[in-house]
Amino acid sequence: METASFSALRSWAGTRFGGTPAEGRAHLIADLDSIAFPLFVPGDRPERYGKAAGAGADAVIIDLEDAVAPGAKDAARDALVAARAAIAGAPVPVIVRINSWNSPAHARDCEALSRLPLAAVMLPKAESAESIFLVSKATGLPVIGLIESARGLSASRTIAEPAARLAFGSIDYAADLGCSHTRQALLAARSELVVASRLAGRPTRWPATGRAKLMSPGPTAFLEPASVKGLRLSPATWSMRRCCGALSRS
Repeated sequence: METASFSALRSWAGTRFGGTPAEGRAHLIADLDSIAFPLFVPGDRPERYGKAAGAGADAVIIDLEDAVAPGAKDAARDALVAARAAIAGAPVPVIVRINSWNSPAHARDCEALSRLPLAAVMLPKAESAESIFLVSKATGLPVIGLIESARGLSASRTIAEPAARLAFGSIDYAADLGCSHTRQALLAARSELVVASRLAGRPTRWPATGRAKLMSPGPTAFLEPASVKGLRLSPATWSMRRCCGALSRS
């Protein structure tokens, strides 16, 4: 069932934009291919945007979702818009993770991102191709679909078609299924995301330099904010794992 926020976004996107989502922005999608070690930054800490961009990561993901308290989301969004010049001049691609489609903040996030020079937008709890299409149309940006539930995984082959890339939110996925957060327990989900990406013509190992093998543990690379030039960017420990083309959080 659509929420009022999702219906409002559909109406707003339909009146503001025409044509194909992200049309004319192929160069932004190309930027995603160079990403191997992205770094998450809380959206309500704008003083850290620049530090993160120069901390050794090859992309910055500004998080308006889990890293920002509900009462601070409007201020975080305003700070993001105010940082437009810094984002435009960043030496690495900048991605923003917005709030999920059923959040009251979702439509406002999309409107704000339509005015920013970003490499992509990350949609959490992606569960339908339509949600990807609407976010792309509303923002004019490539959309990374973050799969975090059984429903999202079951729709991943259709989600992959309009999405620029698929990503895997492994902790929320494990919580949704009530399974352990282990490589073996999550292997079937990662395998399905690889197949979905391949069928849609997307890279099956993303970040692109990932070396992990589908059917074996393989090497896993971590980039933790607490270990990057002394920055502690979030109360949680964020890791971007190069595993079977799927991004994981731990």
